[in-house]
Amino acid sequence: MKRLTCEIEIGTAPKYVFKNVTEIQVKSSYQNLTDTAEITIPRKLSFNRKPIASDGGVFKRGDKITVRAGYDFEFNTIFSGYLVSIKPGTPIVLQCEDEMFNLKKGAISFAYPRETDLPQVLKDQISGYPAQAVKVELGKLRIVKETPAQLLERLRKEYCNR
Repeated sequence: MKRLTCEIEIGTAPKYVFKNVTEIQVKSSYQNLTDTAEITIPRKLSFNRKPIASDGGVFKRGDKITVRAGYDFEFNTIFSGYLVSIKPGTPIVLQCEDEMFNLKKGAISFAYPRETDLPQVLKDQISGYPAQAVKVELGKLRIVKETPAQLLERLRKEYCNR
């Protein structure tokens, strides 16, 4: 009989790896811009006698996280992203988001007084991320103090339901 196993890796240097989890929930959908994961771990889990969920804890908001799961220690990556929050208590719940976590930081403001299209806006405003988009005419566009994630959500709502 096969046994369900997992491996959670958090951080960059040093990396913390553990296999003791109570529950993992990954939510991914084409309808949402952000994929999320919620990992429930035992309260007593610690590293080098440091607690996980306190001010001096080992995990911090923004730490990189990779979740692998499979059968009999043959893993596939089911989630990769960043630690968003830690809900202390019994048990501890780690809430995570994919790369959209980084796009929810920092406000941008811009205006295109002439006609523009989707590939141009993505290239100008969300640089650093490779993007392929169909050429959709957006017309004149003005954005004031929105995060790149809010911009993507606005474009999805306004132009995907036509």
